[in-house]
Amino acid sequence: MEHIPQSKARHFENGAVNSWEYEMKGVSFNVAPISIKGRYPENGYVTNTVSDSIVHVIDGSGLLAIHDGTMVQLARNDQVHLKIGNAYYFDGNLEIIYAASPAWTAQQTEHIN
Repeated sequence: MEHIPQSKARHFENGAVNSWEYEMKGVSFNVAPISIKGRYPENGYVTNTVSDSIVHVIDGSGLLAIHDGTMVQLARNDQVHLKIGNAYYFDGNLEIIYAASPAWTAQQTEHIN
């Protein structure tokens, strides 16, 4: 068992996003609570070039837009799978849990205009 209190998590801010990264040893996935207030990214889209992700909305509502033209209105308790390479943006007031496998790192996130 490994316990990581929030005080030991790495806080990450990027525009409309505030997240807490909990780094577990020897685990091939990670889970992060994320707060989104506005549009992320500010322009264009982001994509994860390595990981599949599951997003679970804890609270709030907003839009998830995929580069292929798909748009989904997200609300509390909704869940969505973002496949490797899906280019997307969020816009709204959302509290989410973001789970990624393999574990997310900033280096595998690519911004697309």
